Amino acid sequence: MNLTLRKRILIFNLGTFLIALLIVGVIAFYEFKEQELFTHKLSNAEELESPAFEAFEIVLYGGIAALVIAAILSRIFLRRTLQPILLLTKQLENTDITNLSDPVPRSGNGDELDRLAVVFNRLKERLNLSFTQTREFTMNASHELKPEIRS
Repeated sequence: MNLTLRKRILIFNLGTFLIALLIVGVIAFYEFKEQELFTHKLSNAEELESPAFEAFEIVLYGGIAALVIAAILSRIFLRRTLQPILLLTKQLENTDITNLSDPVPRSGNGDELDRLAVVFNRLKERLNLSFTQTREFTMNASHELKPEIRS
């Protein structure tokens, strides 16, 4: 299954959203259970917390937990997603005339970065061919232009 970067990011965002909803739902469930138990124990309804305050607690605690989890997961996900880009950049930064015949490693995923590696490999092949042709032309031209030494 070929997952493009866009699909990976979409799946991650949906997963993070579902986790946040799950956290808020669990906190809401326990808050309302607590409210229900508290209501049965009290005979005086004046001591109950207002529904607005209960909703604020749910959003606050659930939101903080969801933000922390989303931040941790985002960091892990972005590191994993950007790793191939960093490796490709490092490989291309170290490219010079001596290693033009060495191909850029492909991920084999068929995603955007894999296609980009193919494009860079073709570019390196063309550059290598161009440098080889230029070198050969220069050697042939210098050989032809050398004055003949007669003894």
